[in-house]
Amino acid sequence: MTLKYFNHNPLEEKIHLVQLHGQLLVTREKELFIVALYHMGEFFAEVWHSRVTFKVALAFGFNEGAFLEPYLERIGLSELKE
Repeated sequence: MTLKYFNHNPLEEKIHLVQLHGQLLVTREKELFIVALYHMGEFFAEVWHSRVTFKVALAFGFNEGAFLEPYLERIGLSELKE
């Protein structure tokens, strides 16, 4: 699966793809959200869970290192599976 394919899907399909192919690496708290970082093989995905509605509010994939900065102290990249 490519990053472009993932990001062009509606939210519900992104959630499904993360459940099928994602490896949860770490979570963080951001105001009214719990943000989960997943390794998707060729890219990473963030899934934003609302603390108010208990539903997924946002999911997107990325491969830019800048998006990983909030997680760098919390994850070990050696944990990633091929």
